[in-house]
Amino acid sequence: KEMSDDYKKQQADLVAAHIAKQDIVVTTALIPGRPAPRLITKDMVKSMRPGSVLVDLAVERGGNVEGAKAGEVMDVAGKKIVGHNNVPGRIVPTASELYA
Repeated sequence: KEMSDDYKKQQADLVAAHIAKQDIVVTTALIPGRPAPRLITKDMVKSMRPGSVLVDLAVERGGNVEGAKAGEVMDVAGKKIVGHNNVPGRIVPTASELYA
């Protein structure tokens, strides 16, 4: 069932209000067979405090954060958007070493 435009706007407004108060945001939203949904706009990024970090784990499928680029760390108005490729592959060996 398709969400109404009013519902989508209310969701976006709620997300924007929360993001403005955060220093770290991690996004992971994916829909099978589709590009990653855009959840965070440039304006939302700009509303965050300088030095804030956004990690877009969906960047390889288009990204949830506007301005994210696969394989790069972008600086947008003093905020870092991390778009590392294959994040699970980067973390698993480190986590295994930690538990060992």
